[in-house]
Amino acid sequence: MKHIMITILVAILFTPVFAQDDTTSPSMTYFSFTPDTVDVTDGPAVVSLTLGAIDDLSGIQYGQASFYSPSGEQNYWPYFGFVGSMADTITTQMEIEQFSESGLWSIYYISLYDEVGNGQLYYASDLDSMGIQTSLLVNYNDDPYLAEAIILDVEDIPNDQGGRVYITFKRSLFDTDGLGRTEMYTVERLDGDQWVGLNSIGAYDSDVYVVEATTLADSTGDNDAVMTYRIIANMDEGSFESDPASGYSVDNIAPGLVAGLEANVSDGVVHLSWTVSEANDLSHYVVYRGNSLDFTADEGSMIGETTDPGFADDVTELGDYYYVVTVVDIHENESDPSDAVNVTLLSLVDVHGLPEEYALHQNYPNPFNPTTTLRYDLPEDATVSVVIYDMMGRQVRTLVSGQASAGYHSTMWNATNDLGSSISAGVYIYTIQAGEFRQTKKMVLLK
Repeated sequence: MKHIMITILVAILFTPVFAQDDTTSPSMTYFSFTPDTVDVTDGPAVVSLTLGAIDDLSGIQYGQASFYSPSGEQNYWPYFGFVGSMADTITTQMEIEQFSESGLWSIYYISLYDEVGNGQLYYASDLDSMGIQTSLLVNYNDDPYLAEAIILDVEDIPNDQGGRVYITFKRSLFDTDGLGRTEMYTVERLDGDQWVGLNSIGAYDSDVYVVEATTLADSTGDNDAVMTYRIIANMDEGSFESDPASGYSVDNIAPGLVAGLEANVSDGVVHLSWTVSEANDLSHYVVYRGNSLDFTADEGSMIGETTDPGFADDVTELGDYYYVVTVVDIHENESDPSDAVNVTLLSLVDVHGLPEEYALHQNYPNPFNPTTTLRYDLPEDATVSVVIYDMMGRQVRTLVSGQASAGYHSTMWNATNDLGSSISAGVYIYTIQAGEFRQTKKMVLLK
C-alpha cells in the first residue's frame, strides 16, 4: 500500500505543468522545397521539402503543407513529424504522380501543431509576406512537347508611378536556339473581349524571361484594376499561346512636399495658402492643425481637404495654432507633411473679427466683492465714457473717458469712488456712451 501511494505522489509531482498552461502555438522558422520545377510526363517526380519550427513549452507534434493544382482538383499534403521536439528542422519528400495536372501548383497553407493541440496556420499570403516561395511548376507534356510558354508571375514594378507590370514566364520547349534566330515571344493584354498586342522580345533559349507590360489603370482602394495577359510563342514549329494570367500595377510614389505654406488672420479666420503642387496626378490637399510644433499629422488632427491651394480655418479660441499640408494623388499616395506654419491669436478680434455692433455686457462676477469686470464692444473707433452711478443718480466713479479703437474692451472696478475711497454695499448703475450709442446696466456690490 505504501508503494502505491509513493508512485501516485511521484506521478503528481512530475506531471508537466505546461500541459495545462500552454496556450501558445508553435512558430514556423523556415520552409523551402526543391526543385521548383518538375516534369511528370515519363514518371512521377520527387520534391524535397524542409520545414523548421519552434515551440517554447510543449514541443512540436507535427506540421503539414497543402499543395493544390491550378484547377484545385488535385492536392498533396506532405507531413512533417517532429515527435515532441522543442525546435527542429525536418525534411520530407513529396511524390508528384505521373500525369498530374500541368501548370503552376500553389501552397494553400502550412499548419503546425504542438503536443497539447495548439495549432498555427500560415496561408499563402502569410508565406508571401515572409518571403517564402509558394509556387511549384509541374510540367506534363501531351505531345510530348510543352510548346506554349508558361506565365509564372505578373507583378507590379516597384517604386514607380504605376502603369506597368513585370511578366515572368518559362520558355517554350521549342525555344532551343541562341541569339541568331528570329523566334520571338509576343505579350498580349485582354482589353474587354479583345487581345491587344503590346510588345515582342526575341527568343534566345533562356529558361525564364521577364518582360515589361503596360496596364490601363492602377489598382486603388476603389478599383483593383486587374489586367489579364498571355504570351504568344512564335517558334519555327508554329505559334503557341500560353494560359492567361492576371496582375495589377500600383502607383507607389507619393507626390513631393507642399511648398510655400503661409498663414494670415483676418476677421477671426486663419487663411492658409501654398504653392500649387507639381504632381501630374494630383487629387487633393489635406490640412492638419495642432497646438505645438511637433504635433502629428493624422486623422485626429486633420481639419479638412481641398482641391485648391488655399484653406480657411475659422478658429474659436485664443492660443497658438500650427498648420501643415499634404498632397494626395489619384492613387491615394499621400506626401509627407509640409513645413509647419504658426499663427498666434492673442485677442478676441483675432478670433471673432471686429464687432458688428455696439454692446455693453453684464459685469462679471455679479454680485461681486470687491472687484468686477465690465466689457463693451465697439464696431468702430469712438469717444467712450464708462461711468458708475448710485441709485440716487449721483456719479460715483468714471472708469473710461477718451478715444478708443474698434474692438473688444474691458475695464475693472474695485468698488472705490473717484477719490479712491471704498463705497458701501448696494445696487449701482453703470452706463456707456460711445458716439450716439448709450446703454445702462445694474450691478450688486456685497460687503
